[in-house]
Amino acid sequence: EVIIVDDGSTDNTKECVKLLQKEFSNIKYIFQENARQGAARNNGLRNANGEYIWYVDADDWIEENCIGEILNRIEKNALTALAVRHAKYYGEKLKLWPALDESKVKTGKEVLIDHDLLVSPTYCIWNRDYLLRNNLFFVEGIFHEDTEIFPRLFYKAERIGFHNRVCYYIYESDNSTTRSRNPQRAMDVVEVVQYLTSFCDGIDNLRIQKAIRRYICSTINMSLFNTYQLNKNDNKKLNQYWADNKHLFDNLVKCDIWKYRIEGFLFKMFPTHVTQIYQLMQKGNSDPGKMKKQKA
Repeated sequence: EVIIVDDGSTDNTKECVKLLQKEFSNIKYIFQENARQGAARNNGLRNANGEYIWYVDADDWIEENCIGEILNRIEKNALTALAVRHAKYYGEKLKLWPALDESKVKTGKEVLIDHDLLVSPTYCIWNRDYLLRNNLFFVEGIFHEDTEIFPRLFYKAERIGFHNRVCYYIYESDNSTTRSRNPQRAMDVVEVVQYLTSFCDGIDNLRIQKAIRRYICSTINMSLFNTYQLNKNDNKKLNQYWADNKHLFDNLVKCDIWKYRIEGFLFKMFPTHVTQIYQLMQKGNSDPGKMKKQKA
């Protein structure tokens, strides 16, 4: 089953899909007015009939003849989800994502604690019943919806397997939503942190809470990393937005990483100068605003 969710395209997408449908009976076409990725993925999930779900973004593609071995691994090991290795194209340059250890089967909680995986809904092929039973839909109408859903996706998962074959390819252009300059992206992170904080506060397992708290802190830094692309007025708006939600800096203060704790104390003292403080603290950092990922 291939479900194509057309998120308000203005080109000839519909005509192309119709031609494909004449050749392949398993293609389903759904049109929606432009509502961003979260709504498109939700729409696809609600209309899916298959036993498993794999989200594939518009500019990406999957390896030929990989579905069979993916299904075999899932069913042989009774997995909630199977994580597959990714690769990313920057123009003609291919970059492989970290290798995956196929000998392991982890719980979702272990994945969160170990911070094994990069944040992407495309990373795993999921059991559809698991997604529906746990109401694992994306927040709609915002950027970074994948950042918000990541802890929720894994929290209740019982068996996560790993497949080291590169099965998913990402093409990232200068005009992609993750790289283009857009002040709203930085603003939406504040809303994402609100959701994540609420989720974290409802967890009584201290190890999980600690891991998610670190994740929230890196997400706050992701918002501030965007400030390098923003102009003076946009940074001023972002400062005010954070000041209006300064209670979220408690995540930084409670974190076990001192870098984040220091940020938290400074941000709470000077909430309308958050972006300036952040950039000052990043002096000498060759990779500002980003956390290193561990291998699975």
